Amino acid sequence: MMSTSNNDNVNPFKGFSLTSVNDRCRQIDLDAMAVCRKMGNEGDRIAFKLYCKAFYHLAPVTIWDSVELAKEKGRSPVKYLSWLLTKELEKCNIK
Repeated sequence: MMSTSNNDNVNPFKGFSLTSVNDRCRQIDLDAMAVCRKMGNEGDRIAFKLYCKAFYHLAPVTIWDSVELAKEKGRSPVKYLSWLLTKELEKCNIK
């Protein structure tokens, strides 16, 4: 009888090739950089990390709708976008 390790059953990327995981990470980075450019905060690492987290967990349309809303309605668009994305992440129980 062959024994299998418990680690064999705990692969969060099961069904994904390494290339597809790398492509997704690269796309998330590119999308987050696009948001930074649109919001005018390209050097802000904290905002960039929040945008990456948002693209990882949320639908892109939700993020881009929030970007447009922040640009149109926010007194401080960058802060308003951060607040909007944080609220969307909280809806998904993501901190």
